[in-house]
Amino acid sequence: MKIFGAIVSCLFLLAPVCHGQGFLFVRYTPKDGLINGRARFIVQDSRGRLYISTFGGLSVYDGSRFTNYNTENGLSTSLVNDILELGPDSLLVVPNTRALHLIVHGILRDVRTVDRFYPIANRLLRTETGELYAIADDGLFRFQGQRYEKVRLADAGGKEAGPFLIQAVAAQHKLFILTDPYLASYPGMASLLVYDPVTKQLLTAGKPDQFVALTRDPAGNVFAATEKGVRLVEVGEDGIRLKTPPPPYAAAAGIQSGSLLFDRSGSLWLTTARDVIEIDPAGNRVSIGPRGGFPAGLANSVFEDRERNIWITNTENGVSRLVSRGLRFYDSAAPGFAATDISADNTSDSVWYYDQVRHQLLLQTPGEAKRFYTDDPLPPNGHILFGKSAWLSTPGAVYQVKFTPGTDRFNARPVLTGPAVDGRTCIDRQGRLVISSTRILVIGEGRVWQRGSPELCDQPAVDNQGRIWATSRADSLMVLEPDMTPGVDTLRLIAAWPGILAKSPRSLCLDNAGHIWIGTRDHGLYCVKADSFRLQSWRKLTINEGLSEDFIRYLFCDPDNNIWAGTPSGLDEIRWINDSPRVANITPGHQLAIQKIRRSADGTHWVVVDGGFLRIGRTHADPEDHRPPDILFSQILVGNTFVATDPGHPVSLSYDRNAISFNVGVPSFIDESQTRYSYMLEGSSEAGWSPATRQSAINFVNLPPGKYTLWVKARFLSGIYPDTLGSYAFVIRPPWWQTTVFRIAALVSLLFVIGWAIRTYTRNRLKAQLLTLERQRAIEKERTRIATDMHDDLGAGLSRIKFLSDTIGIKQQRRLPIDEEIDGIREYSKEMIDKMGEIVWALNQKHDVLSDLLSYTRSYAAGYLMQAAIDARIDAPEELPQTVVSGEFRRNVYLAVKEALHNVVKHSQAQQVVMRMSVQSALTIVLQDNGVGFTRSAIRPYANGLLNMERRIAELGGRLEIRSGESGTTVTIEVPI
Repeated sequence: MKIFGAIVSCLFLLAPVCHGQGFLFVRYTPKDGLINGRARFIVQDSRGRLYISTFGGLSVYDGSRFTNYNTENGLSTSLVNDILELGPDSLLVVPNTRALHLIVHGILRDVRTVDRFYPIANRLLRTETGELYAIADDGLFRFQGQRYEKVRLADAGGKEAGPFLIQAVAAQHKLFILTDPYLASYPGMASLLVYDPVTKQLLTAGKPDQFVALTRDPAGNVFAATEKGVRLVEVGEDGIRLKTPPPPYAAAAGIQSGSLLFDRSGSLWLTTARDVIEIDPAGNRVSIGPRGGFPAGLANSVFEDRERNIWITNTENGVSRLVSRGLRFYDSAAPGFAATDISADNTSDSVWYYDQVRHQLLLQTPGEAKRFYTDDPLPPNGHILFGKSAWLSTPGAVYQVKFTPGTDRFNARPVLTGPAVDGRTCIDRQGRLVISSTRILVIGEGRVWQRGSPELCDQPAVDNQGRIWATSRADSLMVLEPDMTPGVDTLRLIAAWPGILAKSPRSLCLDNAGHIWIGTRDHGLYCVKADSFRLQSWRKLTINEGLSEDFIRYLFCDPDNNIWAGTPSGLDEIRWINDSPRVANITPGHQLAIQKIRRSADGTHWVVVDGGFLRIGRTHADPEDHRPPDILFSQILVGNTFVATDPGHPVSLSYDRNAISFNVGVPSFIDESQTRYSYMLEGSSEAGWSPATRQSAINFVNLPPGKYTLWVKARFLSGIYPDTLGSYAFVIRPPWWQTTVFRIAALVSLLFVIGWAIRTYTRNRLKAQLLTLERQRAIEKERTRIATDMHDDLGAGLSRIKFLSDTIGIKQQRRLPIDEEIDGIREYSKEMIDKMGEIVWALNQKHDVLSDLLSYTRSYAAGYLMQAAIDARIDAPEELPQTVVSGEFRRNVYLAVKEALHNVVKHSQAQQVVMRMSVQSALTIVLQDNGVGFTRSAIRPYANGLLNMERRIAELGGRLEIRSGESGTTVTIEVPI
């Protein structure tokens, strides 16, 4: 490393070689999403986001997109003076007004102090002890307990300093503060104050120097930019002393700078009115200005992120990021020397340049640079190649270059002419020149070997055994070697593969692991593994895997087995990481047409491009560690509403807010274009990862209710970090009719309804069964009654008839008269016929109406009383109701009336009977006679007539009333219908 540093130092000090050097920057402007092109400063939080303050608002960059805040998004003013992180995803934002803001998980809100007092703070500063101070126009304040507490700045004489304070750094347990350079305050404009928070002492540097900016180095030393240059600030018992910076920064003593920065490698960066200057720990000074690639405009701050990328803010052209500190662009190798071709060898530190216009050669070594001239006429478009011999190939001729010892002259002797010698060249292990064109040529040792090709061969390669590999535009691959037979000048074909996978090949190289790399016109880069001339496996790299372009015009394998691919759009480096090729873009954001790539022994790569060449040391600074940066959910948009991005508190959405968008990013800025994103939504019907793309916006619409987890994977094509995963959980709540509570309630209700239906069905069924049973019981009862009636009424009559018949038989034997018995049989037969008619009437359902009962009862009463020679008067409604009644109802009412009439005829000695019938809510029958009446005590003990009447009416739920006196008896029957 010391030797390498010495070489680099020498190269920087060689003015002729460093002529026209420039740097490659990636620029970020409003076209890329930056809120305003007039940038002020940059801050990075612990998760890697960059916070860029501009004159038009605040931009937050996550490596994928800018999230912007201005007065429309909640800032009290678009000018932000400082940003301070309080914790992960929680930052204080200090606007240039009397206010204070807080950004928590991407949501901006106001901070309310206890007393509603806000100074106009220019800087928030955290000391080594964790105290927070505000450097403000109003003076110095300590911020604690949601309150600004004024700190009195008074010197030993009691005179107060300030109040217009503009900048500060915390170092050596003190506050180093600058006053505003445009506003008068004690001890003056642009003065330096040193305040000790412990002792409350204040020191002032007086007015000898106008202080512009402050910074501290990694060791805690404070450096100040003054109008006279950069000074080291020392604080002693006798006050403040300004000293010339120690080596290696002594060169900064004469530089007037607007801002200062020490990076982690120990380099001091200064911004001036014209350019940006870096002074490294070895004392080397590099200036970057408009001629060196920096965009026009005043650079006002330099920032180093945690990946050691250097960012520069610009008052006119946004923010610029230095692509690589080890990458330099040169438009010329020396004054008056345009390098159109370069030759370098990994066995030597010497680098040769060729100016095809002036026909000059330039040799650069670690100690000198020397030009060589020729008087020979040479055609244009020449290419040089230096090894054991020096060669110059031009269209139509190949020259061997010879140098005149002790002079600066060279001559070019043609060794081959012809139209088929214009092509790419390389040198084999014997130092012979190999050219591929429409012929494949090997030149050396005084001989020329050649072999024709049906199509143009663009780039040859030589393997470790000296064999020559070439591809033709006819999609074929060949392996050849010179035939060493004396007098034979042909190349012997060892193997050939017509119709290879790589279509339209344009470039070729072989690595140290036996891989064949074939670049194509528009199909990307192929890596083929061959064993004993058998192609075994292959891989394909395209723009999707990180290539700048799918047109690979030049390939080069360096001694570290890294493949360098040159395209019309830039330069790519392919490294093997975990048995996988990873692509790093060396020139992101720059359209550089690559012509040729070489490497010298010190590890420097030399790349010929249109309009100049690149000198590449280290492609990028190593990050602090190889842990991948976190995947950040920078914005979550539900419909048109932004929600907090805290993964620890997942968002819960209603069913009608099921359109959600995620903006994710990975804060790696080495080359953001080499980051690919894929995602998987766990909980959805679509399983599996999406294809990896540059697209970092993820949108979902019409998501059904459920619990989801969005998994996002970031892949770094350059291989600088391993793949990283991030997740965000969210819930879409179902509608109320699909909620668990509703479903439980619905289930309970359904179970209740089912239970009620089952209960109702069961009750109805039981009721039906009960009715059936009751009907059966009624039928049985009716059958029993009929049997009883038949037994009682008919059986008794039949028994009497049988008895009379037997009596007749006996009397006939005795020759006695039998007329009485015959009359008895006739009477009993008639009675039995009447009772049979009653039984049949009672059983007939056609008579189950109230009108039929009343008609039948009235008819019976009239006929029965007439036979007994009793005057009968019957009152009944003219229109009898058609109300349906049961057979039991008809029978009990009829028999009760019949029993009452029988008692009248048999016992009352009445001459007249009045029968009244009425129907309202109940059936009422009144029987009134004019007989002798009776008393219940006079009734025979075993008489059942009245008891049967009462029993029958009671069975119907009715009422039987009997009133008897000297004027007759009244029987009232009332039965509900």
